Amino acid sequence: MVAPAAEAPRIRTADAVVSAVLLVVVAAVVAMGVLGGVFLLAFGECTPPRCNGDAAHAAVIAGLALAVVGGLGGLVLAVRRIALRRISWPFALVTLVFCAVVVVAAWAVYRLAVGT
Repeated sequence: MVAPAAEAPRIRTADAVVSAVLLVVVAAVVAMGVLGGVFLLAFGECTPPRCNGDAAHAAVIAGLALAVVGGLGGLVLAVRRIALRRISWPFALVTLVFCAVVVVAAWAVYRLAVGT
């Protein structure tokens, strides 16, 4: 007797949909952070006695670069897990939380550097 071939696991539709929605929200958070960072750097209040301009620029650029790299890394990891037919939504959720925390931290460090 020949044993039946093992069927390949199917893609979990709900997992893929939830992961996609979370990753779209990650993209929106990072995009809004970048847009806000550009406006902070262009129109932010930075008076020399109270403000360290270099620290303000470094806070915004480093924080948002970290958010972009983290978002892209989470996207690659989630898509890879979907392709391998493994659960991916927790990784997309962690990516969202990470990017949101980094954007808020970059804003907070900017506020500290500006002195307001």
